[in-house]
Amino acid sequence: MPSAPQKPKKLKRYQKQSKLFGILIFVSIFVIIIVVLSAIKVTIYETYISQEHQFKVKYPTHWRLIENPSGEGIVAFLAPKTYELDLFQESVNITTQPVQTTSSLPRITEKIIMQIIGTFENNVEILVSDRTYVKNFSAYKFAYTTNDDSIENPIQYMHVWFVVNNEIFIITYAAQQDDWDTYMKYFTAIVKSFRVLSPQEISELK
Repeated sequence: MPSAPQKPKKLKRYQKQSKLFGILIFVSIFVIIIVVLSAIKVTIYETYISQEHQFKVKYPTHWRLIENPSGEGIVAFLAPKTYELDLFQESVNITTQPVQTTSSLPRITEKIIMQIIGTFENNVEILVSDRTYVKNFSAYKFAYTTNDDSIENPIQYMHVWFVVNNEIFIITYAAQQDDWDTYMKYFTAIVKSFRVLSPQEISELK
């Protein structure tokens, strides 16, 4: 019976090399993926729920949560200090006020902006003033800084406000100018996560 034809030595060598190259490519890709993932800092978020005001938002777990920080404040989220002597902590806070059913967002917006400018005695540089949306609610965003040449790294603010069930919610972001862009992503994530509690969620909290 004739024996099976033998594969040429060159073909065997080529197949071994192909397998070796395939393994090396796979390992290289795996290493690249590990390096990329290790370079990306994944932020984990927790959910804060306000039973009284019937909403929930997500915030970074490494930020400090303070409920009822002052006056009309519902909750504040403080970024961790970047160094021991860090005197200013970036923050996001949520406040609310009741509004009349006849109050429209444009009228509320005009009033809030006038109050802000009056508080700083017209010493305000407006950075952003535009309509936006929070979930399905019409909203307004307003960012500004104060014109004070004596301050090397001034604080900038952004407010986003909108009306839900006869309440105006104001979400405020405060950061020093040099760190404004760094922490903006957290503010954006918190605003985007805002949700009004459903009747089922409200009943489950009782």
